[in-house]
Amino acid sequence: MAQPHGILITWAVRAEGGFMVNAVDRHFSNESRGYSEAAAGVIAQPAGVAHVVFDAHGTGIARQFEDFAMPRRRRLFSPPKA
Repeated sequence: MAQPHGILITWAVRAEGGFMVNAVDRHFSNESRGYSEAAAGVIAQPAGVAHVVFDAHGTGIARQFEDFAMPRRRRLFSPPKA
């Protein structure tokens, strides 16, 4: 699930060349596998976290999802004050 939007974009961008890495930037997934296998692979990673890496082509695909394309309305955190 893409955060902070909470949408499933990973399959679409993975199918078009995106790939998953874990929290220590190691590729761990076979991108030809389905959702269930991918989810099990993510859960097995450190902290159960994975990131999908994709290029401009993948960005174009992701932007077809309304939630991904909409601008952020708020910050997830506030920068530290100087």
